[in-house]
Amino acid sequence: MMEEARSAKRYLMDGTMFVNHPRTHQILSILSNEEDQFGDLHGIDAAFTLEGNEDFMKTNIRMKKDCDFQGCIGDLGWYCIRLAQLACRRAGRYVPKSAKVSEWKVNEEGVPIDASCWVSFQPDDMEDANPNEDGNKNDATITLSFHCSYLHPWSQRGDIRGSKQTIQVLGYINPQDGPVSYQVIRNHSSRTNLNESTIEDKNSVHTVSCEVPQITLMWRKFFEYCEAIEKNDGWNHYDGGDEATTLSKISEENQLVVDALMESLEGSGKIVHFSKENQSMSLARKTLATC
Repeated sequence: MMEEARSAKRYLMDGTMFVNHPRTHQILSILSNEEDQFGDLHGIDAAFTLEGNEDFMKTNIRMKKDCDFQGCIGDLGWYCIRLAQLACRRAGRYVPKSAKVSEWKVNEEGVPIDASCWVSFQPDDMEDANPNEDGNKNDATITLSFHCSYLHPWSQRGDIRGSKQTIQVLGYINPQDGPVSYQVIRNHSSRTNLNESTIEDKNSVHTVSCEVPQITLMWRKFFEYCEAIEKNDGWNHYDGGDEATTLSKISEENQLVVDALMESLEGSGKIVHFSKENQSMSLARKTLATC
């Protein structure tokens, strides 16, 4: 899809609204600040769950194999994957290398309604970097683990773990209107034996103002891309072209990860490795923003 978009001088854009929220931008800036307070990115833990009522579980399109057949993975899991993509891109040129669904439940139509998954990210230029079938991985791997479900109460949380700090954020996908916050945890520990430890926790809560709803911010960005295509011929003559190109790649990559997780589920939880060959897989139900 990227090649098609490039040849048509268009961008790819999906409806992942939290990408445009100022809190997201502020969190990502921590990962790459010059003072290196966060340290190396080690992993991301995320969850997005909601408890569907009886009518939802029977009639919603997310429950139908001939509608949104990727169920909770393609719907709720999408946002967990996006959080990891943004963090991994900010930490360096990390891209998905393998994916696996470790536990899952499906409805009578075979659509996933609950899933626990992991995705490994490694440097784009690292060769033969896939973890072994037993899950072992080298030090260059950043792992996303997430839970998505239609069976559990409403929850949307993300933990971004670094060597020096951990960023915890609640409600990051669909935040409340007005000011929102996130927490930065700094842990310093020294242990003299198994029974004694000295742990100093230095936590700080940061509040971010957002006077404009994130859905409005998303549509503003959409208009900006459309205007750039119309006035500047897109891609090569647009000051924000680098950002738009990166987000286009992330959008396509997001769907590739979802497809790999569905392949893992259909293969009874096998590990699916990414390669140049399987990145040409179908990008079903992708939203293409063009004008």
